[in-house]
Amino acid sequence: MLYLYGSGSWENNRKIIKIGFTDDFEKRKQSYYLHNPLGKILDTREGDEILELKLHLRLVDYKVEFLDEWFYDEEPVFKIFQETVEEIDKWLWENRSQALIYPTIPLPGTKKRKILDELRSKYSNAISQEGTKLL
Repeated sequence: MLYLYGSGSWENNRKIIKIGFTDDFEKRKQSYYLHNPLGKILDTREGDEILELKLHLRLVDYKVEFLDEWFYDEEPVFKIFQETVEEIDKWLWENRSQALIYPTIPLPGTKKRKILDELRSKYSNAISQEGTKLL
């Protein structure tokens, strides 16, 4: 399960949101409330670690610079969190040079490379018909 978690500063002016994955939502929720009692769960959706990474890559424009899985509280973050996998995949493929390949092509065996290979396979027919390079 994927979730949006508003930080302890949720009630203040500087709001940030974590996008995370867990196999045990109740346990994760209790852990957050124990260590960050002012935060709150803002939304959930079904998904796995790969979809979590896809969302992190998709939301690069809203990322808090010094925190890996945290994003600024902007309305698009909530909308993108609920996009279909197809919408997220399409955006990632269309923006692969920025989202997946920069600064280097991901190494084999990494989650990011798995996503790139999955998208390349998914969109290879359309790409070959258009005559566009895969990478």
